[in-house]
Amino acid sequence: MASLPYYKFYPADHRTDTVLLSVTADGLYRRLLDAYWLADGDLPDDPFALAKLCNIHLRSFRRLWPEISRYFPTKNGRITNPRMDRELAQARDRSAQTRSAANSRWNATALRSNNQIHKPFSQADSQRVNRSHRESVEPTGELISRIDPTRSKSQAKIVQAAVEWHGRHSDD
Repeated sequence: MASLPYYKFYPADHRTDTVLLSVTADGLYRRLLDAYWLADGDLPDDPFALAKLCNIHLRSFRRLWPEISRYFPTKNGRITNPRMDRELAQARDRSAQTRSAANSRWNATALRSNNQIHKPFSQADSQRVNRSHRESVEPTGELISRIDPTRSKSQAKIVQAAVEWHGRHSDD
């Protein structure tokens, strides 16, 4: 599943189900599960393609396939894995629920925003906002007096530079 790069893995279940497999067959089984998940449950019933997907030589694949084929029944020219199909279905359901919840939140936010946007913004409103912004950020002598000059000379220089800059740009 391209949107979910991981799947649930239950070591106890895996060990119970695959206890009779050789280590090599178990590795091939895990690689096929990974490929099955990444292909969203759509793998061909083709030994050459499966061997290539699992990065194993075709001769080795054919030797190991009888050990693991019972985990991958075929249907309409594709291999399936009932357990992985259930996991894929659950992941799709969770994804759809999460997407739906996110869309609901997004739509509610957009609706609230749209209700506020329709109020016209006049030139007088713009001037009032600019004036109040200038008043709120204008450095004053009070700000300079709060700086402890013994604590930081660079701090005083920064504030002084801000006061000078604001004095030059206050007419804008």
